Amino acid sequence: MKKVAVTFVLPGDNRSGGVRVTAIMGNLLIDRGRSVRIVFPKSRILSFKSLSALASEVKSFFAGQRLTGWLHTFSGAVEKYGDLNELEFQRGEIVIAVGSFTLSAISSLVAPDVIKVRYNHGFPLSMTEDFRAAMSLPIPTITVSNTLVPELEKLSGDKVCAVIPNGIDTLQYFPIATIKRNAIGTIFSYHPNKSPEDIVRLMNRIEEVFPNINRVVFSTESKPQGMKDCLYERHPSIEKVRELYNQSLIWLLASRNEGLPGPVLEAMACGAVVISTDNDGSLEVIEDGVNGLIVPKGDIEEFIKKIQIVISDNVLREKLVKGGFDTVRKFSWSAAADRMENFLDNIGI
Repeated sequence: MKKVAVTFVLPGDNRSGGVRVTAIMGNLLIDRGRSVRIVFPKSRILSFKSLSALASEVKSFFAGQRLTGWLHTFSGAVEKYGDLNELEFQRGEIVIAVGSFTLSAISSLVAPDVIKVRYNHGFPLSMTEDFRAAMSLPIPTITVSNTLVPELEKLSGDKVCAVIPNGIDTLQYFPIATIKRNAIGTIFSYHPNKSPEDIVRLMNRIEEVFPNINRVVFSTESKPQGMKDCLYERHPSIEKVRELYNQSLIWLLASRNEGLPGPVLEAMACGAVVISTDNDGSLEVIEDGVNGLIVPKGDIEEFIKKIQIVISDNVLREKLVKGGFDTVRKFSWSAAADRMENFLDNIGI
């Protein structure tokens, strides 16, 4: 039986986790004999934000940093569009809107005999009326996390068709015995879901309480004002990220909202103990006291208490590290591709 073609619709090409995991999934589907492309909209207006991003890109280029988004890792066709209706689609093609920002594009798609799909990777911190309207469109829904299902079904008024978690590549993320673990690390983003103010407060508080422990941070963003001196890596390579995870005795996630947080799995795969807020995505991955520790969102002092417990309790630390390794084995990309293939083969039936 001929496999139906697939188009993933992204909001853009950048260094976000959503773009990266889409490229990975696309490659896996191509390897399984499916025709896959990724499309995203052309930039129409040079806003202040886009001009600032361009200036940052030029500055980083001359500093020797690579800012290319993740789509260069995708082996299939990549196309830009002004209007999604400008593109050609095959009969029965499955068009998947990745994230909420692409829903308006596929909802306006008038190509006959295509199957539209909503692929939810999480919720915004504040749900606007436009977001709620987009989520209520009569489009089949898949998502990355079981913990997101109840709210998705409430918003859409329909059952979620499939839960397809992202995977973790243990050939890229693994323990390195020669690296000394003497740091506490995290990832920084200005996105409101990632709670940037809490990250700054938390890392500064760690410097006060644990002055002899190094702090490491990586990001695609410039270092925020107010964050005290620490090892801050911007646009690190995967090799460098792996090194930072391995330097970290503890890895922190302060996010308010997540779909399925890749850094949690990456840090676990590298042997760090993860302490995270009780966001939906982390609760999908972390069982408190078994493979990591959970704290309430925004509770900086509870983070500090849990850090102290991990530092002082070797038995617990070893238990959490082992639990992390056990968890990572459940999130293979092969299993993710199997679930996606099963969904794609049955969505039109």
